[in-house]
Amino acid sequence: MRRKRAGKRAGRRRSTASPPQSKAAEPALITANGKVAGPAPQAVETQQAVPAPAPVAESEPPAPPTTSGAGAEGDGTTQPPPKRKKRRYSPQRVDYIILLAIIDNQLQGLEEAEPAVRALLAEHGVTPAVLAACRSQLDVAQAAMHERGGCAMAEMGAVIAMEQARRRAEIAYGTFRQTARTAFPDRAESAAIYLGLHLTEAIPEATALFVDDARLALQMAQQHASIAGGLAAATFDAGRIAAVGEAIDALDDAYKARHHAHAVAVQATRTRNETVRTLRRAMRAIALGVSAMLRLHPTVNPPVNW
Repeated sequence: MRRKRAGKRAGRRRSTASPPQSKAAEPALITANGKVAGPAPQAVETQQAVPAPAPVAESEPPAPPTTSGAGAEGDGTTQPPPKRKKRRYSPQRVDYIILLAIIDNQLQGLEEAEPAVRALLAEHGVTPAVLAACRSQLDVAQAAMHERGGCAMAEMGAVIAMEQARRRAEIAYGTFRQTARTAFPDRAESAAIYLGLHLTEAIPEATALFVDDARLALQMAQQHASIAGGLAAATFDAGRIAAVGEAIDALDDAYKARHHAHAVAVQATRTRNETVRTLRRAMRAIALGVSAMLRLHPTVNPPVNW
C-alpha cells in the first residue's frame, strides 16, 4: 500500500512538472505517383482581433470671438499698425523760427540787465554797440524770413495757376484734335493731315513740348485751306481755332511765371539762410562772453533768458 501511494505521488509530480506535449505529427501521405507528400495542412482557427473603439474626445465649447481692442501681451491677437502721422507742410524752417525767437529773448535780457551786470559784460566784449549790431542783424534775418515766406506762397500760387491753365489748354486742344479726327475719318487718305496736326501722337507731358506741338498744329490748321474748311464743316471754325491758341498762350505765360516764381523763391531762400548764419555767428560770440563773465563771477545772477 505504501509503495502504491508513493508511486501515485511520484506520478502526480511528474505530470505537473513536465511541459505539455505537442500533438504527434500525422503520417506523410503518398500520392498516386508514388511520391511522398508533405503533411496534410491543419485547419488552424484564426481569431481576428477586433480593434477597440477609439476614445471619443469631449467637444469643447467654441472660444469667444476676440475683439479688435487692445489685448494683453501674448494673447495671440494681432493689432493693426498705427497710422503714420501726416506731416504738415510749413513754408518756413521751424528750427529757424525757434532760433530767432530765442535770440530775441536773449538780446532783450542783455539789454535790460542791471548796470553792474552790463559793466561786467562790457569787460568781456559784450558792449552796447555789439548788442545793437546783433539786434540789427536779427531784424535783417526776420525780414529775410518774411520775404522768403512770401516768395514761397507766391510760387505755390504760380504752380496752382499753371495747373489750371494746363487743364484748360488740354481740354481746348483735345477738343480740336477730336474734331479733326471726325472731320478727316480716313487716316490713309489724310495721312499728311494726321502727321501735320500730330493726331497720331499723344499730348506731351512736358509743358514746353506741349506748347510747341500745339502751336505748330494750330498754325498748320490756319494756313491750309483744306484743313480749315474741313474743320469749319465740323463746326470748328477759325474763331474756335483762335480760342485754342489763346488757351495755349495762357499756358505758356503761366509756365514762365511759375519758373520765375521758383527762381525768386530759391534766391530768397539763399538770402534767408545766409542772414541766419551771420546772426548765429554774431550771437555765438556774445554767448561766449556771457559764459566767461558768469564763470568768473559765480555770485552774479545771470541775465534773463540766460
